[in-house]
Amino acid sequence: MAVGALEDIQAAAPSGGAQRVDLAGKVAVPGFNDSHLHLLNWGLGRQGADLTGARSIPELIGLGRRHLQAAPASEIIIGRGWNDEQFDRKALPPRKEDLDRVSTSVPIIFTRVCGHVCAVNAKALELAGINRGTQEPAGGSIERDPLTGEPTGILRETAMELVRVLLPTPTVADLKRILRQAAHSAAALGGLTTVQANDLNGRAALSRELEAYRQLAAAGELPIRINLQAAAATLDDVRAYLEAKEELRDLGPYLTLGPVKLYADGSLGGAKTAALGHPPYADAPPHTEGIALYSQEELDALVQTAARGNSQVAVHAIGDRALEMVLNSYVRAKQAVFGWTARPPRVVHCQIARLEQLRRMAALGIVADIQPVFVPPTDRHFVESRIGKESAPHSYAWKPCSSWAYKSRAVRTAPLKAAIPSGGASGPPLPATAGILNSAWPHLTP
Repeated sequence: MAVGALEDIQAAAPSGGAQRVDLAGKVAVPGFNDSHLHLLNWGLGRQGADLTGARSIPELIGLGRRHLQAAPASEIIIGRGWNDEQFDRKALPPRKEDLDRVSTSVPIIFTRVCGHVCAVNAKALELAGINRGTQEPAGGSIERDPLTGEPTGILRETAMELVRVLLPTPTVADLKRILRQAAHSAAALGGLTTVQANDLNGRAALSRELEAYRQLAAAGELPIRINLQAAAATLDDVRAYLEAKEELRDLGPYLTLGPVKLYADGSLGGAKTAALGHPPYADAPPHTEGIALYSQEELDALVQTAARGNSQVAVHAIGDRALEMVLNSYVRAKQAVFGWTARPPRVVHCQIARLEQLRRMAALGIVADIQPVFVPPTDRHFVESRIGKESAPHSYAWKPCSSWAYKSRAVRTAPLKAAIPSGGASGPPLPATAGILNSAWPHLTP
């Protein structure tokens, strides 16, 4: 590739083999790379009810009913995209009684837009064996009625796995069909040529998911380049992915295996599971601090296991308490594993952070995968009331980072925001890097 005056480019072009294309004054830009996409989840979500348009619980119920009417033989009803922060009137998240108005005979799992909370009906609770005596899973919570102790139908973080066992296991053929559709939809957004997809899961599902991707790549059916991340919840998951990376070194030009993906905490939105330090949540019961999915020792072990395999690591951290744990783990891994020469470690989201933490990231050469697209439609409306005036000024503080040689990537994040056009439903797609400094607070803007 070369850039210059027309006569210089013509002179440099190979004689007889160059094709000239006149863009008539239009601008040509390199293809966009989205460094945070959930391509498989996006595709799976499109198999169920689209709940993104719900602005109230009655509308949510109506969307569920219409989906069931269109597929009356469904053995389970899934949906994704509800966002209680955008309901017309301030309301509690949907409970089991609300989803029972869709069906009492078919289990229902409706996942919030953030992916860190789900609402289920009574049938799903029954089939999953979740009741008043069910213990809280590590790294998750089962919301309960304060008077009776009965589950309300709201499950957070790892507690969602208790009902996900009800979902049918997709075959390799199913996964290929879903991924093929999702990849073509991503390619159609306009300008998106490469995605880094957090699509591979734990040891149990890894071989099927990898095989589906491998077959699509081998058949030339991927319209965009895909760098895969593997979400690993356990040491066995990390080791299984490292083994797969050793075995599958060359998957062709359109498919590569990338970082180990870990989750240190949850979501700041309706879930309120992002792990905050001091002060805790300002709009929740006293001492609500969110959920750290691991102890410091557990997170250290996961990161160091990936480092020993010389894999890049990307850790989801939204709250400042989670971020502190991640930075500690990265420092300890660098000290413990001399041969860790993989690409720089990453922090995904990096939303609520103290300025000293951001300076520390810059000094350590840690990359931040930030999501400015979260700010205008959702977070700007609640962040100060949620985390307090003391913490808000140094949250989403991405502008000052540039003066510290701070590495960051602005991304879109599907299925949360991937298909949102910049001008409404009829507008052109918003480039993944657009709007990074076009946000809600003065410290984000030039």
